[in-house]
Amino acid sequence: MCKNINESTCIRYLQGGLLLCAVLIVAGSSDGVNTNANRGSAVGVENGDGTSDEESQTNGDGGDGAASNSDAGQSSGSSSDVNTGSETGTGTDTGTETNTDNDGEADGGTNSDNDAPGTDTPDFGEANAAIDFIALQFISEHEVLRGYESDANARYYKVASALDASVTLQTMSVLDSCSIGSAQSTITNEFLDLPIDHVIESSGNSVLQVTSVSAGEAVEIASTAGSHFALSPVTNTAGDTEYTTGDSGAMPLLVPEQLTTTNTGNEFAMISAQWTKPQAVNRELRAAVRSVSENPILQWDAVQAVENTQSRLHVYAGYIDELTGDFQSFECQLEDDGEFALPEDIQALYDDGFSANFVSVGRYTRSLQFIDNTAFVSVFLQTR
Repeated sequence: MCKNINESTCIRYLQGGLLLCAVLIVAGSSDGVNTNANRGSAVGVENGDGTSDEESQTNGDGGDGAASNSDAGQSSGSSSDVNTGSETGTGTDTGTETNTDNDGEADGGTNSDNDAPGTDTPDFGEANAAIDFIALQFISEHEVLRGYESDANARYYKVASALDASVTLQTMSVLDSCSIGSAQSTITNEFLDLPIDHVIESSGNSVLQVTSVSAGEAVEIASTAGSHFALSPVTNTAGDTEYTTGDSGAMPLLVPEQLTTTNTGNEFAMISAQWTKPQAVNRELRAAVRSVSENPILQWDAVQAVENTQSRLHVYAGYIDELTGDFQSFECQLEDDGEFALPEDIQALYDDGFSANFVSVGRYTRSLQFIDNTAFVSVFLQTR
């Protein structure tokens, strides 16, 4: 009978013949009423939701008073995230349990052992604007006397200095304008295959600085039918690495409607980029250039505007006087909106006997896509 209370107390009550001894025995057992089982966590503790509970909890189920609050600590919401809970029994189970979590982060939940999150960690994946690498591919398709010729090259860069923003296509300027006296057409690969800093720019205040890097042993530009361009690395006149078709040169084929560009990977990691061929420029536009004296308004099917794409139209016309041998020409860069009225000075050429012997029309497009930390630029030149 006296095993769970002080022995002298038990004897004293037994000598008095009182029944109170039995009550004290029950009260001193571990199965008694614990009026302070949650004291350490229940008073003045701020919960993860910013509220505080000020209550005195009583475990009235009559069982497991001290053991029922092994996870009594609640989050204080502070940055040190020290969760301390204490519990005290009234008998031999009296003691203090401290639960401390020093991970340096505040838990939003009420129980440090349940790992109840307060706020989910944000996913910055696609929202990160940092660009570390840039790829530029140039694809061309020209209509020639014997059919078509297509060619391609690619260059890969590492951003030399951190950008404070992403990159964007440079604005196409000087559109809907014409010039008289061009010695030769500029609707060619040599004129329109521009350096990277003439195609894109930083969208913030940073200056775009890049260095040429290797993208691996080879670059393949393939369609669903198989490889279309196989590019190998060479060192160009600027000392940069450039991937070209090499000795095979231009191919006597049309460019497929869908292409995928893949490099084998080196300092520039291996990536794959998808590209869709823009619609072809109207072949009838050449006939319209020859008959400007009848109708000075040129019309064509415009390219539908899409985010991160640009398009412009080029028109070139040349005339050789068979009697004098004099040569005259003009060239226009037009906004690809479907219509343009040739200016009066161009119309005056036709009034003076200009008859276009050579006519070339072309569509020049740019597109920009983002693949992880890489900006991939595709330039396409198509002439008819």
